[in-house]
This record gives sequence, C-alpha cells and structure tokens, in this order.
Amino acid sequence: MIRAFIAIAVPESVLRSCAEIMARLKRVNLYGRFSKTQSIHLTLQFLGNIEEDQIAGIAQVLEQAGKEVVPFDLEMGQLGVFPHLANPRVVWIGVEPVDAIMKLQSKIQQGLEPLGFPKENRDFHAHLTLLRLKSRKNLGGLREYLQAEGPHQQAGVIQVEEIHLYQSILKREGAEYLKLLTARLGK
Repeated sequence: MIRAFIAIAVPESVLRSCAEIMARLKRVNLYGRFSKTQSIHLTLQFLGNIEEDQIAGIAQVLEQAGKEVVPFDLEMGQLGVFPHLANPRVVWIGVEPVDAIMKLQSKIQQGLEPLGFPKENRDFHAHLTLLRLKSRKNLGGLREYLQAEGPHQQAGVIQVEEIHLYQSILKREGAEYLKLLTARLGK
C-alpha cells in the first residue's frame, strides 16, 4: 500500500516567504508543529492508502484533468485558520484567484470518483499549511497577529503548469514526500 495525495509543487521563492512568515509566527509563542519548509505543497486531493495497480488509472485522470485546464498563476497571501478563529487547529496561507484551481480540483475529483475515491464532504479550500496547533496556549497572541498582519501577508506567486501524484512516507521526524508522476496542464 502507498499513502498518496495529489498536489501542486511550490517554488523555492514561495517556500522562502513561507519560512519567513513561520519565523514571525514562532515569535507569537504558539505550541504546535510548524511545517518543514521543503515539505510545503498545495494539496488538491488526499487519496489515502492506494494499491500500486491504481497508479495507472490515477495517471489517466490527472492527464485528462490537466488537458482541460490551461496553466495559471496563484498569488499566495492572507493568513487564516481551520476550522475557525475561536478554536484554531491549522494556520495556513491562502491563494488568489481561486477559479482556476477550483476548476482543476473539481476535474480531478470527478475523474477519481469512478475509481473508488469518494468526493470530499467539505468544500475545497486551496491553501498552504504553515502550522498545526497542539495547544490553546497564546491563542490571544495568534488572534492579534492574524488580525493585524494576516490580511497583509504575501508569499509570492505559484505558476501552476503541472500537477503531481505524491507518495507520503511517514517517518518519526515527519513525512517525506516522493513524486510518483507528473501531468502537465494544457497539454
């Protein structure tokens, strides 16, 4: 079994900006697990455990979805939290505009359903995860930071030209991601 997900890779310039934002968030003295900068990606769909013989079908879905969507740019900016500010569990940075990525994610999800991957119950919200909170310690500081700085955070632009199927290898020091295949957009 392979633990897998479909995602967009994040360029080095955006990763550097995310690292700077996480450094500022660390000064807020939050208790949680910050993302490893090199592991940050924009997830389109988590697949869970798959069999190796499912990869060919997934590849066809990604190729077809890629053909139907032309390359596009995403601006990374504005901090937010899941599920809500009263009880945050995840701190993220969002994307603009969302139309193209919503179309791409929808095409992938529609293509995967016949392969046995159920549609998500919750709406898709494109983001990069920066921090998973483990405690409610200093949530007042987080709220103040998000209200003062959150709307103004910018992390750069992702030029989306490819989508990838990744394997997630769980290790004691955190997950390691291995790119299994790539599909180009607009081709």
